[in-house]
Amino acid sequence: MARIHDNLTQFPYHISYRLFGSVPKSELANLTFQRDQQLSLLAEDLVRLPDHLRQETSFKEKHEINARYELAVEKALHNKNTPGPRHLSRPDLAKIVLDSWLNMQERGLIYVYAICVMSNHVHAIIRAPDGTEESSLPAVMKSHKGFTARKINKLLNKTFNSFWEPDYFDRRVRTGKFNTVMWYVLNNPVTAGLIKDWKDWPHTYLNPDFSSLFGGE
Repeated sequence: MARIHDNLTQFPYHISYRLFGSVPKSELANLTFQRDQQLSLLAEDLVRLPDHLRQETSFKEKHEINARYELAVEKALHNKNTPGPRHLSRPDLAKIVLDSWLNMQERGLIYVYAICVMSNHVHAIIRAPDGTEESSLPAVMKSHKGFTARKINKLLNKTFNSFWEPDYFDRRVRTGKFNTVMWYVLNNPVTAGLIKDWKDWPHTYLNPDFSSLFGGE
């Protein structure tokens, strides 16, 4: 089922996306099956609720189910025994991804809060640029993924290979959760057991506007 993506607004959005084939098809199919089962059971339960409770409960429960699914995929990506490409462990390739986001910010296409490039996936927290109420997130992702895939595949001598998985996760950061989500992204390499302090990861960017809040340089 194709995922429907939001547009960017002046609220922060957490985006995550991964390399093509970075989670085995069988493992991903199992996780997707479990999620879809939970959503089906939820739909059955919602029918029995009164109308005034149905919409709020549906949003909350779907959010929790999808969040658990995304965390399960993330856990697989962090597992060093998971087979699949880890091209972004090369510093020059990780820099291409990071620089692409910062270039879009410099061109006034987005505002970047934080970026973390891992060996097989990427986290970004972004919003629409100042003075713009809404902009197309799918267009931003298409431009970013297309540019980085072409440039990196050329360096890997894999010009016609898929580099990124075609889809991505996006979620508007809920009120009161900004610090939690920022720490989640900044600490991704720490959670994966690669470093002890997020500032030691060379492929992380924190917007200077938030250095005092999150302890950046």
